[in-house]
Amino acid sequence: MTSMREKIYNFCGYEKILTRSNAIYHMDMTRMLCPELHSHSDNFEVFYVKFGECTIETNTISYRLHINEMLIIPPSTPHRMRAVSEDAVVGCLPFRLVENEKMDEFIAMVSPCVKISASPLLVSLWDYTRMNGPNTEYYKERDELIDKLVFAEIVTLTIQKAEATTRYQNTKIKSYLDIIDNFFSNPANYNRSAQELADSMHISVRHLNRLLIQHLGDNFGGLIRARRLILAQWMLRNTKTSIDEIYEKIGYTSKSAFFKIFKESTGMTPKQYRDAILKFKKSKGEEE
Repeated sequence: MTSMREKIYNFCGYEKILTRSNAIYHMDMTRMLCPELHSHSDNFEVFYVKFGECTIETNTISYRLHINEMLIIPPSTPHRMRAVSEDAVVGCLPFRLVENEKMDEFIAMVSPCVKISASPLLVSLWDYTRMNGPNTEYYKERDELIDKLVFAEIVTLTIQKAEATTRYQNTKIKSYLDIIDNFFSNPANYNRSAQELADSMHISVRHLNRLLIQHLGDNFGGLIRARRLILAQWMLRNTKTSIDEIYEKIGYTSKSAFFKIFKESTGMTPKQYRDAILKFKKSKGEEE
């Protein structure tokens, strides 16, 4: 619910609550360090570095901001200003969104926090508010318009950053899937480990298994087991390779383990499977 003194401003479906307290503030942060983590249950907070450098910490990540960089912090995210350079001047803009699906979408785009380079328009607007700040009558006449322009530009830059990140992630995932496809397509890899594949992709085994489950439906162990069984069945059907050679060729070091997994999958031992295939071929008049 918004009060009688509050207005709603809509940009691209993102509804911002306009209040008189939503002014843009500039402050010399060398005098405004906050030693303790704190959060705001309703407000997003945007920090913009006009001069110098500063470091803002959350409970999980530390962000170093330089000139014309800004950091968007979602509601309820613990944070604090940890360090600044001597010449640091930082802008701070709190704002509140109407609680709806679009607010959740915006939180998803800026979580856990997002660092973005300020556009020339934002730089100009913040320069204006510093020269004609909230204490001047000239600013008070135009604060709502400036607030809307700043908010619209922040939303635009956030969407652009999210889209660029998605494109990058999609490209990276495609690269990962190409490596995975090449790996599982080569039977010579069936005796290699998840750690070896993960190392070749420069990711952790945990990350590898998340990718495999998401895109191929099973983890590394399950996929390797399925590929080994497919290859074993093909060799039993189409070659005279001995069973002892087959289980070694497909990456098993234990004959008993191979027999157990094969029977669990097919309901037959490898010999019973081969005999059944030979019997079927003979019944169809096919050569062995």
